[in-house]
Amino acid sequence: MRNLERNKRPFWYCLYNGETELVDDDGYPTGERAVTYAKPVRVMGNVSAASGNAYTERFGVGASYDKVIVLEGTDWPIGETTALFVDKEPPADFDPADVEYDYRVVRVSPSLNQTAIAISEVR
Repeated sequence: MRNLERNKRPFWYCLYNGETELVDDDGYPTGERAVTYAKPVRVMGNVSAASGNAYTERFGVGASYDKVIVLEGTDWPIGETTALFVDKEPPADFDPADVEYDYRVVRVSPSLNQTAIAISEVR
């Protein structure tokens, strides 16, 4: 089943790029690492309303999520390490090492013609 255009709304995803080692003011490694993300990509998809009920049969037992995004097609690069901007836009001065996203991916469930993505709000 296809998504209706009027039900789609924009959101942004940032793919996981890896980790970088942090250095102090003198250029020495601190032993800490920062997760880095690629630049945000704008996508139109059907984002469900927030719900307190969990439909565990779609994503498996124990999957706890807040919303579901349904996208046309099955070849999306979005995975469980992807950061999402759903209720807010990414900042204009995007810093790959300091991303303050509002949702994270819990599960990705591709079917024959579409992909359902369970997402959870970052608190």
